[in-house]
Amino acid sequence: MKSNNTKFSPVLSEKGRYMEENNTLIDDKGRKLDSSELVRRGLLVGVSAGVLGTTFILKEGENSLGRDSACSIRIHDRHISGIHCIIRAEDKSLILEDADSSNGTYLNRKKIKKPTPLNYGDRIVAGETIFRLLFEEEL
Repeated sequence: MKSNNTKFSPVLSEKGRYMEENNTLIDDKGRKLDSSELVRRGLLVGVSAGVLGTTFILKEGENSLGRDSACSIRIHDRHISGIHCIIRAEDKSLILEDADSSNGTYLNRKKIKKPTPLNYGDRIVAGETIFRLLFEEEL
């Protein structure tokens, strides 16, 4: 697979540009959608070396991410704690929570200190591993 240096743009406007200010998706009819209209299942997609292209389907309930073999999302990154963070999938919403990790969990370049709602296209960093959050879609 050929690699390029283009900016990853999971959230598109009518003109196909990322809308950083509010993480809103504009559909092809100009209608604003929020994540509750898109979600069937959340998908955590690896976008950094070591996990590039790896997709994890988030199950209903608790999804633990870390190095520990008990984690539902197991990542081999020496900067990730045994259980680094938790993503809770409940009632069509996703909540990210740091699990008292050594290096912290970052959402859109900000360290999270409390359970935080996730939106389509969010950038999640644990250790030196970067993910983007997408949702299963239907035609």
